[in-house]
Amino acid sequence: MQPPFPPLEPTPARVDLPDARRANRDGIVALSRTMTPGLVLQAYRKGIFPWPIAQGLVPWASPDPRAHFPLDGDDPWPRHVRRALKLSFRVTFDEAFAEVMQACAAERAEGTWITPDFAGESMFHRRTGASKVAFARMVERLRLRKFRLFDVQVMSPHLSTLGCVELSRDEYLRIVERCVRDSIPF
Repeated sequence: MQPPFPPLEPTPARVDLPDARRANRDGIVALSRTMTPGLVLQAYRKGIFPWPIAQGLVPWASPDPRAHFPLDGDDPWPRHVRRALKLSFRVTFDEAFAEVMQACAAERAEGTWITPDFAGESMFHRRTGASKVAFARMVERLRLRKFRLFDVQVMSPHLSTLGCVELSRDEYLRIVERCVRDSIPF
C-alpha cells in the first residue's frame, strides 16, 4: 500500500520537497529513511520539519495550526516569567553544546525526539525557572536581531503560558517565505 504522501530519499543534492500545504490531516507531508543537515535546512525553509518518532521512517511535518512566539511586539512577560528573570542566571549561547544536547536528549516521561541522528529543539532545566529565563533571553536576542519568526511548531500548555500563539498553516508559510527572502544572521 502506498502512503498518502511521497517518500523522500535525501541525497547530497537538493530534494524536491512537497508543498507543505499538501500535508495530511495529521500534518505529515512526506516520509524519509534518513536525515541530513542540508535536508533539514531545506525543509525548514519550506515550513516543514522532521518529527522522528522511533527508529525507521522519519515523518516530515507541517501542522495546521502552527505555534510560534510573536516577535513583533514588546508585550510584558507573564508574572511567572518576570519572577524567573529576577533569579541569578548567566545566559550563554554555544558554550556547552554537547552537554546541552545530551541533557535535552535524555529519556524522560514524555519522551524525546532528539536522537543521535537528529538534534531538534527541546528544553530542560535543572533549576526552577531556568527554562523560562532561557526562553525569554532567546526572544530578546531574536528581537534585537530583527527576526520575524520564533517557530515552536506545536502548542503545549507550557508554551501557551509563555505567550506562544497559533497561526494557520497558510499564514505561517507566508511569514516563512518572507523570512527566507530576507535572511537574517543569528
